[in-house]
Amino acid sequence: MREEIYKVLGMHCASCTIAIQRSLYKIGVEADVSLASEELRVRYDPSKIRALDILKAVRRAGYDLYKEEIYIYFKRSLTYDETRILDKILSNAEGVIDSTIDPMGRFVRIIYNPLTTSSQKITELIVSSGFEVSETKSEAVVEDVGERVIRRELERLKISVMISMPLTIILIICYMFGDLITIPLSKDTFLKDLFIGIPLSTIVLGVGSSRFLKTAIRSFLNLSPGMDALVILGTYSTYIFSLLTALRILSGQTFFEASSAVISFVLLGRYIEIRLKIREDL
Repeated sequence: MREEIYKVLGMHCASCTIAIQRSLYKIGVEADVSLASEELRVRYDPSKIRALDILKAVRRAGYDLYKEEIYIYFKRSLTYDETRILDKILSNAEGVIDSTIDPMGRFVRIIYNPLTTSSQKITELIVSSGFEVSETKSEAVVEDVGERVIRRELERLKISVMISMPLTIILIICYMFGDLITIPLSKDTFLKDLFIGIPLSTIVLGVGSSRFLKTAIRSFLNLSPGMDALVILGTYSTYIFSLLTALRILSGQTFFEASSAVISFVLLGRYIEIRLKIREDL
């Protein structure tokens, strides 16, 4: 049996851990998921299950694993037998998730788990197996994988917040205070919905919900909806109802500012949470 630890991307609540464990259990993998550290500890038989199967199972649950890649170039083209041998070596190597060998291009692309192995260890394994390596290309080494994951997430959230918050503020001003101050189109409900509500709320949901949508859909399909699913359900139901109302298909009041506000403040809350987490780790 082999044990490995992976960094999980996209977990926000306890139901996320249950969905991942359930998906891995279906393929015969023992899993222990920690929401606090956002880590996944697995125990499996490498003769029956590959690391790539674990990655696919986690993705089916609506989440992803942090991984890195390395390109290793050879001094000459590989023969058919050498390609087969190298493929077998990498398939059995601990920490290697997937590999693609291009014998004519004289390189191999390897996706690996940085919590289990490293680019240096993989290169040493290939060299010790008799292959002549000319060069390797990979990202700069960072000791703290968790810190790298957090900072990448922070940058993505920062961009989303910078786009969604200003548009949400405009929507709130137009819909909640439009009668108190002079704003173009604010007096005509149909034109306001058509030229302000629909375009701005669509942009906010497109930018803000992209990080929740995939996880939410898969959690619904797995019958284990979590926090992401609740966010998507609330914002999209409000948005769709408002859209149908604005187009005069349904009767009622539009709530474009509400759907945008929910997704924007969820993103802002997540951004503040990660900023505080980074500050605590310093």
